[in-house]
Amino acid sequence: MKLLLLSLLLAESLLCTAFLVATKPSSRIINCDDPEAHEAALEALHYINAHHHHGYKHALNRVENVNILSETANGEIMLMELDLLETKCPWVSPTPVESCPVRPIIEQAVEGDCKVKLQKQNGSFTVLGVRCKSEPDSAENIHKVCTTCPLLALLNNTQVTHAVDQALLHFNRDNSTVFYRLHEIGRAQIQGAPENRVSVEFIIAASNCSIEEANSALDSCVVLTGDGAGQGQISHKATYATA
Repeated sequence: MKLLLLSLLLAESLLCTAFLVATKPSSRIINCDDPEAHEAALEALHYINAHHHHGYKHALNRVENVNILSETANGEIMLMELDLLETKCPWVSPTPVESCPVRPIIEQAVEGDCKVKLQKQNGSFTVLGVRCKSEPDSAENIHKVCTTCPLLALLNNTQVTHAVDQALLHFNRDNSTVFYRLHEIGRAQIQGAPENRVSVEFIIAASNCSIEEANSALDSCVVLTGDGAGQGQISHKATYATA
């Protein structure tokens, strides 16, 4: 059944349409799987990830629509609709998105739908505007392939924040040099009985304090930024048993 579902998903990912805007005719049309469309989509993807300052980087799943508008003095205008997949790389990660693993469906990945406006001039693409919306995959889809998999929990859930606090406390205890502060909670899942556990993913940032300094004057510890960030920001994962 899982292989069949995967095959259906792969087949669906190949579906795409290309069309013209009736009020703004173009002299040419490209298909969604053309190299030109793929090049434009990657330029848009890198733009989206570069301006996405929370959560995780997204990978390109497919180009859904392409519109070529009439050529102007500044080149062609291209309108695209992109379907994006959540990866496991936090937005602060230096890892190129091409090397980031896509988050599996059983983790209730967040999917993105983006409308992008680009300009093509002298063979190069420039992103002029982006409008995106995202939402996690439905519980129905998750439970079709994994009936016992936990769903995403609210990031301000008390069990989630407690698990993050405990994980960060243990992380700093095991770290003999720099004191780290919480930067952002990325994801959380609460598994009920019989496992009774909370899984969290969060980003921590190096502060200007040592562990000893933090123990004596925590309020004076601030997150390092810019060239002085040193170790910078990293992602941390933890799983804790619920009470």
